[in-house]
Amino acid sequence: MDRDVTLYQITSVMAERVFQKIDNFNKGRREDAGFYAISVSTPYRSYYALWRIFPDNTYSPLFIQSLAVTFNDAAERAFQYLQNCNVLLKVKDNTFFEPYYGLSEDIVAFGKYRGKRLAEVYYIDPNYVLWLAHKFEARNPRDKKLAVLAKAFATVHYETVIRKHHLPAGSRFIGQPGERLTDLHLEVLGTRLQLDAYKTTGYYVDQSVLAADAEW
Repeated sequence: MDRDVTLYQITSVMAERVFQKIDNFNKGRREDAGFYAISVSTPYRSYYALWRIFPDNTYSPLFIQSLAVTFNDAAERAFQYLQNCNVLLKVKDNTFFEPYYGLSEDIVAFGKYRGKRLAEVYYIDPNYVLWLAHKFEARNPRDKKLAVLAKAFATVHYETVIRKHHLPAGSRFIGQPGERLTDLHLEVLGTRLQLDAYKTTGYYVDQSVLAADAEW
């Protein structure tokens, strides 16, 4: 892992121990879908925070939540938050995130959470953010940007809330995107129906099935 970050109020020995913990945590995790990042504290910003960095600028760096005021505690809380996630965790210098602190496009401009930032809403009511991502009909450019950010949070929700199963390495080619799948023998490992609390009964924000090839 890249250690080229500026850390405050921590010895180099202690910092290296935390980096080693992160290296161990990352074993088996992947980076092809981007990564999660801990932003380090500064003399003017006392807390470490967790962000999601997406590949190819799919979305802007996404602030998820504050973690702690010490490097070790921040790493431990990140481990707990990402325990069901198979995406890599990195540490990035705070200068990487500075351009995004002053943005206001993540502020909700309507409804019961008017004036709150999307990360705060996701923390207290993730179902509302999932509704924004999948069911909300934006009527102006500002709301459209908010809906895009909500989709980024929906990705985080899927990655961190649904427990990932460690599947055998063996696999076989199935098909191309959009192709109809037939004659498959699958073992269902898990299902999730995410109810839409803002619609009548029978509507869902998300429906997902995790399955493995039963022939392997």
